[in-house]
Amino acid sequence: MARSQFSLSQKGFGFYAACLAAVLCLATGIYYNVQYTGDQYYAANIFYTFAAALPAALVMALVKLGNFVPAALCAFSGIGFLEFIYAMYWDISVVMVGIDKTSFDTRFIVCCVMMVVSFVVAEISLYTKMRKAKK
Repeated sequence: MARSQFSLSQKGFGFYAACLAAVLCLATGIYYNVQYTGDQYYAANIFYTFAAALPAALVMALVKLGNFVPAALCAFSGIGFLEFIYAMYWDISVVMVGIDKTSFDTRFIVCCVMMVVSFVVAEISLYTKMRKAKK
């Protein structure tokens, strides 16, 4: 049986989008961990969820499940974002009602933007081709 070799020339846009999404998930997890460690709104499961996206993608690619990587990245980034919203529920409600705070912190906004961008890039990788068509 012939063994297929890894070649970047055969990879489609979806492959590069999946790589970017995996790196963005890791960066988001690190940023969240740095900004919220020791805070009342810190939840370790958020960091673990985002940090696990890149290693999971690598393992799936190594065991020839590369076509499922975009779906896994969508799941990791989506679940991580939902966990973040759950952890920040009280802070969000306080700002929305205007009790003690009238605006969100910069770190909250940056985290939300990073989480949404990582999810959107993962979604893009889900709907684009991982390999170029053979001619």
